[in-house]
Amino acid sequence: MTSESIQTWVKSAFMAVIVLLFSVWPAVSDGLSFHEVTGRTIDMTEEVPDGQMLVPGRDDAHDIYIVRVETILPQGAFADAYASLDQNGAPGITVEFTPGASAVFALYTADNVGKTVAIIFDGEVFTAPRIMSEIISSVALITGSFTREEAAFIAAEIKSGADLQD
Repeated sequence: MTSESIQTWVKSAFMAVIVLLFSVWPAVSDGLSFHEVTGRTIDMTEEVPDGQMLVPGRDDAHDIYIVRVETILPQGAFADAYASLDQNGAPGITVEFTPGASAVFALYTADNVGKTVAIIFDGEVFTAPRIMSEIISSVALITGSFTREEAAFIAAEIKSGADLQD
């Protein structure tokens, strides 16, 4: 990223983010975790507020998400992951939550219907779907503009992190 000023925006005032980070941000440990994103415009000459960090968008380097560092779900929240297809046949990633994480995610999604969840992998926002309803299942499908190869790679990384928790 250059030092030039970049105006950014985030679609809603408060969003959540499932962060799939693997040794990218020093404030976040290896593995998976769930974080909140703040919605505001920032000039890149400003300092990032305490307790927050910047996460670039995958498709547009000018989209910068300001992510709260505190964890809502711990890195051990995922029991399994695998590449799959959505209802339209597009590549996606199916994740299975641990029982405790499933309950926390159900409460979170119930309280945040209509808001956006930014899915981050390897330090970039891959997709930012809207929470359409409470997710009470222990299984969720992450959709976005993934290739089959990307979906398989991300699922394998999530799976390897889940296996370390066993």
